[in-house]
Amino acid sequence: MLVSIGISVAAAPVLAFNPPAQPAVQLPLVVFAKGAATPTELAQMVLQALQNNNFENLNGILLDDEALGSLKNKGTEDMKALLENKSADEIKNNLKIEYEQIVQKGISQTINWSEVILAEAKAGKGSPKNPMVQPITLTLTNKAKQPVQIVLETAKLNNRYFLFQRMELKPAA
Repeated sequence: MLVSIGISVAAAPVLAFNPPAQPAVQLPLVVFAKGAATPTELAQMVLQALQNNNFENLNGILLDDEALGSLKNKGTEDMKALLENKSADEIKNNLKIEYEQIVQKGISQTINWSEVILAEAKAGKGSPKNPMVQPITLTLTNKAKQPVQIVLETAKLNNRYFLFQRMELKPAA
């Protein structure tokens, strides 16, 4: 005995793959290095943070745990002693407090941070005890060309500049 079974298949949509006429363009991989290549680049990043009133703009120039470890390993005995019990988070939190003080002191001196421009970024000489630590003085000017200076303490590690422990608005002259 033969049994016939009828199967009905509903028409399902057929998905077709049509490759593009042109091959896809592969974008270059962009790697952002931590730290700043020059004092001017570091100064521009600090200025941008002030203009935008956003401390997070400084994340690219703050020491992370890896950079802090390198600084501890490559530093002098004085540097190692200075950093012995410091963490990257502690340094970041201290810099955030100083950043906020700069913003507030500037406002109290009627500085409009959104209007200042960078006139100069000048690297100073580091201490012989800690040659990796270098001060950088930013000279900013407003529309009336009135200067204001911010002094930053930076760490130079692998030819990159990082904010280190201090940032301060110099008193108006």
